[in-house]
Amino acid sequence: MRIACLLFTMAMLWGLRAENVPEVRVRVGPYAFPGATISVQANLVEMGVTVRDRRGNPVGGFTAADFAVFDNSKPQEITFFSEQLVARPSASGQPQGPGRISGPRAEAPATPATLSLALFFDDTHASLFDCRKAVLAAQKVLSEAQPADRIALFTGSGAVTLDFTTDREKLKAALAQIQPHWTRDQLDACVTLDPYQAYVVSHYLDETERRRAIGLAIACNCPSHDPECIKEQPGYVQAASSNAWDIYKSGSEVVLDVLRIAVNRLAAMPESRIVVVLSRGFVTGGMDRRKSAIIDAALRARIVLNALDTEGLTTRPDQGRRQIVLSEMMADVSAATGGRFIKNNNDLTGALETLTTPPEVSYRLGFTPSHEPDDTYHNLKIKLRNDRGDAVDARQGYWAEKAKPAAEPAQRRIDDAVLSTKQISEIPTTLRVTLPAPKSAGPIVVRVSVDARQLRFLRKSGRSMQELTFVTVLENAAGEYVAGKQAVMDLALTAPKLASMQATGIKAVMSFAALPGDYSVRAVVREAGANRIGAATARFELQ
Repeated sequence: MRIACLLFTMAMLWGLRAENVPEVRVRVGPYAFPGATISVQANLVEMGVTVRDRRGNPVGGFTAADFAVFDNSKPQEITFFSEQLVARPSASGQPQGPGRISGPRAEAPATPATLSLALFFDDTHASLFDCRKAVLAAQKVLSEAQPADRIALFTGSGAVTLDFTTDREKLKAALAQIQPHWTRDQLDACVTLDPYQAYVVSHYLDETERRRAIGLAIACNCPSHDPECIKEQPGYVQAASSNAWDIYKSGSEVVLDVLRIAVNRLAAMPESRIVVVLSRGFVTGGMDRRKSAIIDAALRARIVLNALDTEGLTTRPDQGRRQIVLSEMMADVSAATGGRFIKNNNDLTGALETLTTPPEVSYRLGFTPSHEPDDTYHNLKIKLRNDRGDAVDARQGYWAEKAKPAAEPAQRRIDDAVLSTKQISEIPTTLRVTLPAPKSAGPIVVRVSVDARQLRFLRKSGRSMQELTFVTVLENAAGEYVAGKQAVMDLALTAPKLASMQATGIKAVMSFAALPGDYSVRAVVREAGANRIGAATARFELQ
């Protein structure tokens, strides 16, 4: 089965891509319905909090007055507070509540809650050994899960996805398909850099790695040890590491996007809700907006995010610094949602058993920031006023996003056309959807075509100039947004290229993956020259 997700091809495939370098330039980005961004001006900043004793056991019985919250070191007033209680079966099969209680609290549920569990395997940064260890641990833990527990599988690559099910045979079959999907290519002829090395060298965060890379560059580029050649190698290394990080970064962003989709899918399931991320870690530096969006979505849906470092114990000399960088996301999202992050542990089965069990007691706190949003990352700190030696797991920060200014008239017209259901024919636009074979893992392929003969080009310096904006949105049967993409195509065409486009049309091809069900695709195209719109909708059933 397939899950609705933003697993587009990494870039839109344009009919003229082989010839488009000097005459066609495409800028691609995600598209969301206007007004979809949540601003802290109108919403609480929420935190999932778990208090643990020295043995790591959850502790209950606290009230809002027991906690102090600081935003960039400034104290904040807690305006929302709740205690979350989950019963778990004891050895005798009877519900069992939290161990130590320090004050008045609500009664624990009379019966153990069934679990909605999403296992997220980061197969894009894993070795074959990592995948095997993680799969074996998951097979063992899931074989002992409660029969009524609903479990789903997600992978960072999207190669294996199984929607929520109680069918253990389906889970077993899907787990067996998980394989690593990271191609460790040599990105530079002289300097070998993995994602961690590319990141720390390009950002000047690890002088040891930088010197190692420079040594490789000198040995490769300067065999005669020419002083001028040697002098140029630090710049060569900086360019190589920046280029490598640009390539690796997109892979990290895709994994975070798919994790956000897993969280959104889990949000529709009954409580208790847990996501467990199984990964050896990957670099997410500079991706605070994406991480904050995942945390906010999880908190709104009362989802606990746990994480397990699948690499286990290692003897790598630089493991301390390296692990901090690679595990930053896993540590952040687990702490932020009241979950746990287990690392340096070779007992993956035992660790996974712990992470797939909801904490018996946790808290949800919220505050309205005392400052105006400033489009920066804010550090959060939460602590107990009367410290008894307990540890507090909570989110470490959030992105204080400003309310977006009103859209420009052109963008507003595009947004209105996307939200409309009418066919718009100011410029001729055709939309064709090709579906995969029933029960296959293929994508939904969407083709949008524009009749170039009907476009109004501006002549300048012997070229035909035009700007086209394409927006394509996938919605489910309830009219809910699933995924979207926006691209701007800048055209500066010579006469032969214009003739070719007028003969074949201008085409955009994109793909989606989705669960079986009823869907619609809305495609909107705008030409800037005359501010005209073309729009079409296609409805279909995916089997």
